[in-house]
Amino acid sequence: MATKPTPGGSDGTYGTEMNAFLDISLASDGKVKDGAVFSTSAAPSVDAGVANKKYVDDTVPTTFAVSDGSTVLFATGNLTTANTFQDINASGTVGSNSALLIIKIVVAGGITVAARTNGESGTGAAWGSDGAGVVPRGAQNAHMDTTGDIATLVVMTDSSGIFEIAGSSNSVDITVTLIGYIVAS
Repeated sequence: MATKPTPGGSDGTYGTEMNAFLDISLASDGKVKDGAVFSTSAAPSVDAGVANKKYVDDTVPTTFAVSDGSTVLFATGNLTTANTFQDINASGTVGSNSALLIIKIVVAGGITVAARTNGESGTGAAWGSDGAGVVPRGAQNAHMDTTGDIATLVVMTDSSGIFEIAGSSNSVDITVTLIGYIVAS
């Protein structure tokens, strides 16, 4: 087993000892060897600043896809009922999985839209106001004033690949297309 060299006590062998010591955890290109930091998938507990390579490798999602914009999740049309969430099924693209979606909404008139994970609680869409009109907040809401306005929203599907969308009106045509997604492993 390699030992850590001692300044002043490793005269003439310091470099050799240091290299042997570093070879335990570093590859010849200077990168950390697989399994050198931790050999289990447990997150670091002693030093939170230490990157746990195996933990990251095991938990990073395995599928990230960017769509060409042709995957239409909701064809141009009106929502069924204003201020009420309705299901949008993305499982044809993401499978029956929980997935983080990046979606594009294009409208044909003034409307506020909101997206949420299928099954989240609440009886309808809530549109915040600051006295100057509708002010949606967050990456799951958008207010669009005129025909052709575009919003990009981020929403998580449930484990069946379904999310919900609502609009402040059911008389404005909207189109929902998929820009990209990440499927949890």
